[in-house]
Amino acid sequence: PDFLGKTIISVLNQSFTDFELIVVNDGGPDDAQEILKQINSDRIRRLKIEHGGISAALNAGVALARGKYIAYLDDDDIYLPDHLETLNDHFNENPNAMFAYTLSYRCVQHQIEGEWTTAQKKLPNAYPYDREKLIGSNLIQTTGSIMHRRELVDEVGGFNENIIGSQDWEWYLRVSEKYPLHYIDKPTVEHFIRVEQGSQLSGDPAVMRTNNITVRYLHKLLVLTGDVPGRVGYKRALKAIGKLLAKWPELIEMLDVNELANRKPYACLYRLGRDLSGMGEKEKARAAFISAFKVAPWELKTYPKILFP
Repeated sequence: PDFLGKTIISVLNQSFTDFELIVVNDGGPDDAQEILKQINSDRIRRLKIEHGGISAALNAGVALARGKYIAYLDDDDIYLPDHLETLNDHFNENPNAMFAYTLSYRCVQHQIEGEWTTAQKKLPNAYPYDREKLIGSNLIQTTGSIMHRRELVDEVGGFNENIIGSQDWEWYLRVSEKYPLHYIDKPTVEHFIRVEQGSQLSGDPAVMRTNNITVRYLHKLLVLTGDVPGRVGYKRALKAIGKLLAKWPELIEMLDVNELANRKPYACLYRLGRDLSGMGEKEKARAAFISAFKVAPWELKTYPKILFP
């Protein structure tokens, strides 16, 4: 709520004016209602859902949207005045385009005397779209940069609501299997990263790493990509999970993605083995337990599971 008003004003002040703004409250407090009431714009539609996470909120907004194109914006970032116009013009000039994105400034802010002040402003990933690079990592730092035709969601589905992080990257990969992502060499968004005193700018590396593992897992990229960061154990786990998926692709349906995002690699493989055992898939369960053993041979509870899955 502290930043929502400024965010909404940045949308309402766009040079392109033929749009609706859907504000999705993902089970949060009702502070937003008062902010919207003060702004008092008939372009705003409100939607409150039970808390379901970022993907659920995005999907709910898209389901309600009536426009030809869909654009997004986090509640603490801002559009520059020509953002929608720039993207709309691109689609008019490129009738075959299904997805396009602009550049966004990465603005790192620190709180000084109670006010958030930009200490660093950079323009990352300022190079043309390359799917091979997209497979390696997310080239688009914020969903605020993108716009796509509404029917694209009907073709590739919405954001995966099982993914805790990197859900945007996973969706871009799905889109890129069908269509190129059109790159517009122009910054039209300011994406803010606010750093509390004593906190790390990059966030929790373990969380970021497991988010990336989840995406690679879903897109069968675990074996194909060699740039996975992290400890040796994570790399061994990636390789082990990749081999299991290559042998039995149906494991994607059996393993809860939340487990992969929340657990360490050993625990993920052990849980997979236990689930497969419960399904009567003894051969697959043994393979999962063996993989868990290779990642963490000191975990003694794995030994009997290998012998009697």
